[in-house]
Amino acid sequence: MMTRSFALRDIGRSRRTFAFYGGWLDHPIYFRDSVRRNVCVVGQPYGSSVDQYRAELDDCAEEFGLRWHVPPVPQASFWYPGWTLFIAMTLPTVEPRWLPEQVSGLRI
Repeated sequence: MMTRSFALRDIGRSRRTFAFYGGWLDHPIYFRDSVRRNVCVVGQPYGSSVDQYRAELDDCAEEFGLRWHVPPVPQASFWYPGWTLFIAMTLPTVEPRWLPEQVSGLRI
């Protein structure tokens, strides 16, 4: 379920605070699970490759004990498909389930 913003340090918890973590967190989307725990923050920055954000993502993941993920079609974002990347930051044990468009690149 989508929700209001929360900080990366709050993933796995129910509280909500806000902090900014660099250019990769442009056009953010925040998700909670069915028991209202913060489970994922999605950044949708402009770019053609996640490589330009790799250092920021690695730093955030290390600092907060998280893991970042990119779908097989990295620019299959909600904000501006084909122009913005889709980067999900989760707990290390979480494996995202990608939408068909994020796997195949075809629009349904």
